[in-house]
Amino acid sequence: MKRIMALALASLALGTSAVQAEEHTGWTVGISGVFGKYKRNDRIIDDNAVGVRAFAGYRINALLGAEASYLNSGRYSDRTPNGTARQKFDGFIGSLVGYAPLGLDDIDLFGKAGYFTLNQDLSLGGEFASRRTTGLTLGAGGRVALTDNIGVRLEFDWFGVKSADLWNTAIGVDYRF
Repeated sequence: MKRIMALALASLALGTSAVQAEEHTGWTVGISGVFGKYKRNDRIIDDNAVGVRAFAGYRINALLGAEASYLNSGRYSDRTPNGTARQKFDGFIGSLVGYAPLGLDDIDLFGKAGYFTLNQDLSLGGEFASRRTTGLTLGAGGRVALTDNIGVRLEFDWFGVKSADLWNTAIGVDYRF
């Protein structure tokens, strides 16, 4: 009798987990305002900027998803002895997303690890240079559901830009299909 009860409880638990995981799967799209901090190691630029990020993702199950996004960082600028230096980034990011199993329907916590490829434009004293920069990005954040389909996201991201520190804080809305 104990074995039957244990088997019945295990089946119920597995069935409930499968239903919960199924509820968390599907496509998401959204947009965020990005508040960035950029500091070059050569100290030419140390500034904040406001940009935008559009994203789309697919949540495979309750624990794992993938996300692609487009980032426009806004323009960072600083005065130098040679004139005003301006730096901006725009490009694409691909990330794997891991979700923390909180057991709450309205709140998700997540961590991200991915790869970025960004166009990096720098102007200084009338000179202009552009290059592509690639590297690792890491992030963490949370989502609070406002309705069954609409949520608010807050996240923090670090980008492994060569010879600089680039951090973003983003707040936005998303829509789950």
